[in-house]
Amino acid sequence: MQNKIFGEISQRISLLEKEKETQTVLYKKSKKFNTVLLILLSVLFLAVLAIFFTLKRLKKKNLQVQLQSLRREMNPHFVFNSLNSVNQFIASNDEIAANNYLTKYATLMRNVMNASNKDFVTLHEEKEALQHYISLEHLRFEDQFQFKIVIDEDLDHNQTKVPNMLLQPFIENAIWHGLRYKKDKGFLYVSIQKNNDRIEAVIEDNGIGVEASKAIKTVHQQTYDSRGIKNTMERIETLNKLYNCAIAYRTEVLNTTVNCGTRVIISWKN
Repeated sequence: MQNKIFGEISQRISLLEKEKETQTVLYKKSKKFNTVLLILLSVLFLAVLAIFFTLKRLKKKNLQVQLQSLRREMNPHFVFNSLNSVNQFIASNDEIAANNYLTKYATLMRNVMNASNKDFVTLHEEKEALQHYISLEHLRFEDQFQFKIVIDEDLDHNQTKVPNMLLQPFIENAIWHGLRYKKDKGFLYVSIQKNNDRIEAVIEDNGIGVEASKAIKTVHQQTYDSRGIKNTMERIETLNKLYNCAIAYRTEVLNTTVNCGTRVIISWKN
């Protein structure tokens, strides 16, 4: 009886040992499989991460190229108008005015070309560019308007950043579509001020107003103006996507009684 019980116990022990060996083999295989799976998942995660950052970098690069293209799209019109003004001075035999204009134009174009690859420029660079540009337009339409540029004294001119060539199209609109057609001498006011955590640029003119300007435009002028506004809107949208600078702008009528004069307010994160 004891031998029989001992034999059964021995058989059970043998079965348990085999079962333990089987479990050990299965555990090792499972552990190896889990290790391989973890490695594969890690490689896959790194690959997805690399693809994500590559796509993000490509998207940023595409936005930068798009922004540069939009900036350069505005230059031909500006160059054409400027050279046409030189031609007018030469045609009227006003060599002194032509030379003065060309000198200012060369300075402005040098500044524009130096900053052509920048999305943002310093406040000092922007102020210089705007002064040169408005001075050129003032030479062209000397009897049409006076101008003033005011910069907040609390802003560091060498540290504060301004979107490159963003204010110029609005100033051009104020001169060409507001002050240009005014019967008496008008006034252009440009200010850049700090407003809490934002920079706010204000462009005011006491010209004939948006509605009156639309009424006297030629078909060509209407086509260009709509493209200019579209270009500016695309630039603002692209800058906001690229740098999250929250650029916003609005247009107001200064004198609602006679529906004339325009104020454009553009602001962005400091």
